[in-house]
Amino acid sequence: MVWVEKKTMDGMAFYMETDTDDVSWLKPEALMTDEEKEESQGEWTWVPHATDMWQPARIEKRGEGKAPTVVRLEDGNQVEIPADGKMRGPLTGGRKQHVPLWELKKGNLKFLEDDLVMLDPVNEAFIIRNLAARYDQRIIYTWVGAGRSVLVSVNPYQNLDLYGDDQIDLHRNKPPNKPLPPHVFAIANDSYDSMCFEGKNQSILISGESGAGKTEATKQCLKFLAGIAGSDSNVEEKILVANPLLEAFGNAKTIRNINSSRFGKWMEVYFNPRTSKMVGSQILNYLLERSRVVHQQSNERN
Repeated sequence: MVWVEKKTMDGMAFYMETDTDDVSWLKPEALMTDEEKEESQGEWTWVPHATDMWQPARIEKRGEGKAPTVVRLEDGNQVEIPADGKMRGPLTGGRKQHVPLWELKKGNLKFLEDDLVMLDPVNEAFIIRNLAARYDQRIIYTWVGAGRSVLVSVNPYQNLDLYGDDQIDLHRNKPPNKPLPPHVFAIANDSYDSMCFEGKNQSILISGESGAGKTEATKQCLKFLAGIAGSDSNVEEKILVANPLLEAFGNAKTIRNINSSRFGKWMEVYFNPRTSKMVGSQILNYLLERSRVVHQQSNERN
């Protein structure tokens, strides 16, 4: 068997067996260096990390009965995982953490998936690792599922050049033979198309913890819809301009977000069923955290 390394159009390495034309993303042992062979051997799993939540470790000895499982971290240190899987200490940052000893295929760490369902295998640790690695490359969006209807967004806490008119045009007029990377504009575009083609109301649910970027995601969806639908009386411009003003009545500083929305928001945007242009909007705010009105933590405001 003879394996050769090839490159995709995006520059990613893959491997082909010349006799059978078998293809693999994982480097075959025949092409590995001695160091790579040593690293790939054995059974790997995930164990806690004080700041990254999870880190890879090789299982040295699986515990039987009440005996702990012994693992070796990538820095060479050995760690014992209790038989009940419950840990608290320096590795967990002092928090109590359950360690299920999920399976890890070490070679898969080299690949970043733009769809979390494509991870092999799928577990909490690998999901966090994939999102963090993409975030380090300033890739903040990741799909969940082939339907492309669920999107994970990680707040970059900086301005990214992802929302210009060129991106609106790109997602509205998608190239036929090249899939676009995950983007919030894709969610807005599919919702608009479904409304137009099916003649049914559509909903976009945006959720997340404080500071996750819900308000910004809402703004970008509105911006996209306004850009592709337009109106006969500049209604879309009024919606975009009114949104920041209305937020000023309900936003407040928290320890995690200096401009946090202290309320839930239900926004309806109306379209002409004949022309598909915007004709109006309605925004309903409802208080979710009444406790913040009468009590605030230190350094927070209501």
